[in-house]
Amino acid sequence: MEGEVFYSTVVFNRYDDAKPKAAGPAEEVVYSDIKMNRDAPSQSIPEPAADAAASRAASYRWATACLGLLCVLLLAGVVAMSVMNITQVSQYSAVLALHTNETTAHWKVRAEKAALEKENAELVAQRDQLNTALRFITQFSSFPVRAFCQSNNGEMYCGPCRKNWIQNGSSCYLFHTGLNWRTWAESQQYCTEQGGDLVTVDNIEEQEFIRQNTPSYYDKYHGYWIGLNKKNGIWAWTSGTALKNGFWIDPPKQSDDSCVLTKPSSNAQKSWEPNYCNMYNKWICEMRALEWPRKTYTANN
Repeated sequence: MEGEVFYSTVVFNRYDDAKPKAAGPAEEVVYSDIKMNRDAPSQSIPEPAADAAASRAASYRWATACLGLLCVLLLAGVVAMSVMNITQVSQYSAVLALHTNETTAHWKVRAEKAALEKENAELVAQRDQLNTALRFITQFSSFPVRAFCQSNNGEMYCGPCRKNWIQNGSSCYLFHTGLNWRTWAESQQYCTEQGGDLVTVDNIEEQEFIRQNTPSYYDKYHGYWIGLNKKNGIWAWTSGTALKNGFWIDPPKQSDDSCVLTKPSSNAQKSWEPNYCNMYNKWICEMRALEWPRKTYTANN
């Protein structure tokens, strides 16, 4: 009790010293309310923030579900597109492979065709050459095989000219250099027996070739008979063709009925000279070069 009295006294004295004003009815009510509210137990009242959080959570779950569904749909679309692309690529690859095979086969056929055409052209050329050779051979009552062909190890090789003849272009020439000289007529007969004629000079190139193969012999009056002579006032070759251009040392006389020599000379354009046809001289034969088929024939064929 004494303790309690002392406390009351102290409290009273403190408030008494402060001389507080007497609380009015309103103040007492407010204080009482505040005290009662503070002392009263708290009640659970739902807050608006909790509802918003719950709403956001629900929205997030909905958005997540939608996003997941969208991802599934996108994945399904990607898979479908991939499958479609793979199918298209496979089809394209198959078509490309087929086109490549067809192209390869096409080029192979073209190459084979070109090879066959080339082979056919070669066979045609060989046929023509063989026909030409046969026409040439049939000019002889007995073709001098040994004069054109040689056998070596069982294989027969045939040349375009006779032995000791010289080829120049499409012709073969014999420059007779022996000691048995002949007249113009005898020289022509010899050439005919060999399958040719006394040479016909067609141009300056051929005349230059002749000049290079006709050395001087005996004296300046002698030369080599060519296939040109004059009959009835006309200069003509053994074939009957009239002379167009000549390579005379001096212009021949109009009255000369004679035969023509080509003289050894340093100037091919001044080499011809008319002379008596019965004069003995060397001579030049000419014949067409024989064109054999390119195939090599064996001696047993």
